[in-house]
Amino acid sequence: MKKINLRDLYPFYKSDFFIEIADEVVELIK
Repeated sequence: MKKINLRDLYPFYKSDFFIEIADEVVELIK
């Protein structure tokens, strides 16, 4: 599992929004 910050991916997030997702999913959305 890996924590990502949705704010890094989607600028409309006004503050940090961390979620835990599987490593395979991380590779898909990069």
